Amino acid sequence: MKKDQEDKGIAIYHVVRKNEGLWSEKLGISFFENVVIWETTYTAKERKYLFLELKKEIPDLVGISLRDRDDESYNTVDATLIDKSQTVIPDLCFIKWRRRYIENYLFCPHAIARLAQRPVDDIIQHFQQYHGLALGDNFTMSDVPSPIYEARGKEIICTNEYSIEKIFGVSKHEIAKEMNAEEICDDVKTLINLVIEKFGMEIEEGLVTT
Repeated sequence: MKKDQEDKGIAIYHVVRKNEGLWSEKLGISFFENVVIWETTYTAKERKYLFLELKKEIPDLVGISLRDRDDESYNTVDATLIDKSQTVIPDLCFIKWRRRYIENYLFCPHAIARLAQRPVDDIIQHFQQYHGLALGDNFTMSDVPSPIYEARGKEIICTNEYSIEKIFGVSKHEIAKEMNAEEICDDVKTLINLVIEKFGMEIEEGLVTT
């Protein structure tokens, strides 16, 4: 998947993403500079077909397909992020977020408070009062309470009348950029480790830990 290896890898994403790159940089890794990102809303079946067609021309091609879980069952994915609903095929790894949307990984009161220049308790209270979410120290864990992983994160962060963006004036990308390494969720670190493992990247040992 490195560009200096004749672009023999591909990351197939659900939609245009900036957050993964921002988070990897916070963890000291700039691997998104060395990968080919194919941003698409294709279904898993369509992605599989695309990958297999490309592999006919690039036999050494390997890839990762990442998407939101959306309304699919929580039981179709675990802490490995491997999508259990997809048939395994060689050299293409189907993964998806455990939480409903990537925005669910942005429920970070401290980062939002710093951006909005508000007390962190104001942010925590807002999440609880308007979105029914009690956010504690376990926010970064892969195994979080169901209200956090099932929440309508896109609405809560971006589009709801009481969304973080509308009430506090901070965007999802600003939140991702503001989060420090300790505030980045374990699932994100798992994704980064999968990319490193899948594409044979050489980084400092133990740099990304969950």
